[in-house]
Amino acid sequence: LHRRRHSFPTRRSSDLESGKGLEDLPTDVTDSGIVNDEDKDKKKKGTKTPKGAKEADNSPMAMSYRYLTSAKHLDKNFVAGLLGNAIRETGGWDLNPDADNGSHRGLFQWSYNDASRTGRWYDFMDTFLKERNISESQYWAMDKDQKRTLQLDFGLYEMQEGKEWASYKKILDQRPSTPEQWASLINQHFERSGEPAGSPIDMERQGNA
Repeated sequence: LHRRRHSFPTRRSSDLESGKGLEDLPTDVTDSGIVNDEDKDKKKKGTKTPKGAKEADNSPMAMSYRYLTSAKHLDKNFVAGLLGNAIRETGGWDLNPDADNGSHRGLFQWSYNDASRTGRWYDFMDTFLKERNISESQYWAMDKDQKRTLQLDFGLYEMQEGKEWASYKKILDQRPSTPEQWASLINQHFERSGEPAGSPIDMERQGNA
């Protein structure tokens, strides 16, 4: 069956499912990383920049934030919530794309079984990358910034049109509007960490956003 492709919340979209193409929207942040006057007005209404991405530097957090808000034109609250989860999953603000606990790997700790090549990690390796003509050896030869960008793209793909489409729909149905709300709902429905909403670790994810 053909699945409807969900639009991600964008800067000018008050309706989370406006359907307007992301490529038609202006960037959130200038190439220099300087927030413009419109951004300042938005901040007064509750939008905030993650504390790890406040400056136009080349830290992993700042680069990821600029990539998602500028190149992908995504809403800052959504991005803050998404990256707030990645901080918890990888164990730090450096957003290590090689983070691995023995059964889960990457920015969002996708499950994997190397012997059977199963789990969400192998959806990334064997489907997502192959469709982009990137071999496994090419991927592992990349630097962390390149890996991180591909993993962010895969996470968005999962939610927008991949296997996590239904999970993302559950998040949209609750119409989150703050970084904290996005962080908690992404934890509950995309990460599925098992940490109840409002639990200490869930609150940590919200605090990271």
